[in-house]
Amino acid sequence: MIRVLHLPDNIEKRNGRMSVIMSIYRKLDRSKIQFDFACTDYGFENFEDEIKELGGNVYKIPSTENSFKNIKSMVNELLKTGRYSFLHYHALSKWGCTLGIANKYHVKTIVHSHATELSDTLFKSIRNRIFSLNIFNNGDKLVAVSPEAGK
Repeated sequence: MIRVLHLPDNIEKRNGRMSVIMSIYRKLDRSKIQFDFACTDYGFENFEDEIKELGGNVYKIPSTENSFKNIKSMVNELLKTGRYSFLHYHALSKWGCTLGIANKYHVKTIVHSHATELSDTLFKSIRNRIFSLNIFNNGDKLVAVSPEAGK
């Protein structure tokens, strides 16, 4: 079975990315491909129960402990088990700091762009540009929902 560790930042129901991921997940042949999720728990209504019903696992870091160090530690522990064939990174966030860890364990990385802009504010644009620096050096497959999102 192929296991994919998704890094969507969060698994909230109000997150459009997660709605798309869950739509795909529900239709997969889960005897061949299974999704797990590593994410930040911000405390909002989320897909955790449904993910577990579908056979996936959810690994959460509380938002109060959402540091680069804790994220790297969690993903390192998950990837070193050898369970994962792919790491799928979905959002410009701190979670991108783990792409190099995937290379260490020979886990293929998929970097998926959903957005056409880095942000609607200058501060977040700068922050997100910094988050994206790791992508080109460590992404095995770069995919986007549109040509604009790919840029």
